[in-house]
Amino acid sequence: MGDSIWRSDDFNSTLFFLDWFGIKYFEVGGEDLQHRGKFKDSSLFAEIKTMVIADYSFTMYEYKKASPIVSLFRGNIVSRQSQNIEEIKSLASNNLNSMSIVQLITNENINISHNYTIKKFDVIRGSPDKVEVLSDEIQEGDIILFKEFYHSSWKAKESPSGKPLKIYRTSLDLMAVLPSQGTDKVTFYQVKTLPEILGIVVSLISLLFILLYINYIR
Repeated sequence: MGDSIWRSDDFNSTLFFLDWFGIKYFEVGGEDLQHRGKFKDSSLFAEIKTMVIADYSFTMYEYKKASPIVSLFRGNIVSRQSQNIEEIKSLASNNLNSMSIVQLITNENINISHNYTIKKFDVIRGSPDKVEVLSDEIQEGDIILFKEFYHSSWKAKESPSGKPLKIYRTSLDLMAVLPSQGTDKVTFYQVKTLPEILGIVVSLISLLFILLYINYIR
């Protein structure tokens, strides 16, 4: 569905998916250039540069109203056991806000209904594997959407309680948490998975054997 950004003239779907994925800079090239009129004719986009590399022609654009990598807001949150693709397509084609209805892929029964309201917040990302979201406006029923693809190595906790937060997989495979009342900071952080830990151990053992072998043949 993200191909609607590049490979169609559907302007509504283009804006929907750019917002949902938090895309600010992108390229349009090859056969997709036939659809670039929607970017050239809109004040929402700025053409950065057109280049040709090895017969491949492409143009770089900036989306001037790109949404941030993290969003904190109130809205309609519903649970689904699997992605409802038709619902997403309907939202996109009808130019509805990409975050007006957020699907959480879970067996839990979640149905939260609020008027869409953006909350004020700050984001600190000191490293690729840690993101802090700070706000004094967080209420029960708010949602924080983290626009990176879901992976089990990501964890989350809220402050000042220090309690862990469940990270939900959203439609289109992003991540979201539901903070509790009184939270003023949510931290997303990555931990080493078991395969990664085993890989490090194997690498260290291999290095040890190499050093022992080098010392033996001297």
